[in-house]
Amino acid sequence: SIKAVGNSQFIRNIRKGMSTSPRGANIAKLARVLNTTEAWLLGTSDEVEAPSEGKAEHGIRYGGIVEAGAFRPWDELNQDAELKHVPLAPDARFPIWAQSAFEVIGNSMDRAHVLPGMYLQTIDIHAWEKSHGDPRDGQLVIVARTRDGNPERELTVKRLRVYRDRLELVPESSDDRHKPLVFPNPPRPEGEIEVQIIAVVISSHWLYV
Repeated sequence: SIKAVGNSQFIRNIRKGMSTSPRGANIAKLARVLNTTEAWLLGTSDEVEAPSEGKAEHGIRYGGIVEAGAFRPWDELNQDAELKHVPLAPDARFPIWAQSAFEVIGNSMDRAHVLPGMYLQTIDIHAWEKSHGDPRDGQLVIVARTRDGNPERELTVKRLRVYRDRLELVPESSDDRHKPLVFPNPPRPEGEIEVQIIAVVISSHWLYV
């Protein structure tokens, strides 16, 4: 099911989806993947472990491909995925572990000048909230969707639009096959699809290598 309620909690529930409480061994694995502490993930400490020495010189972590309609295999605790980096300068306002670069495929945001082949530099939603609060109306966000426990997910970039009675995650495309995701307030069942806002976009880049 999709969760959504009012105002800031409205946004918070959408970005959290239904997977907000990893426990036990999963917490330790997730902390290693994110290069942070178990206490920070559990919300019992504001101290975040410093990134490994020399990591920043390789750029920022590769987050994956954003492509509307494409569901790809995914394992959130797969540390091998963390080994790939994109040569973009980290934003000094945020810890290195919180920054990722997503590769754009498709035309779901071409009218926003987010074009195939670009990379989107992003900040993990948890780190963004600690510094800036909830993402605001009009911001670009990375959205993850999963279906009925299937070990695949779709990553897309959308424009966040916040209204009194609903939240929308909107494509800006020349192709009218791309449709917004709309979450009414109060929520109603929408089937076995889980939606999360996982990151906030801060810039877009062409890489010439």
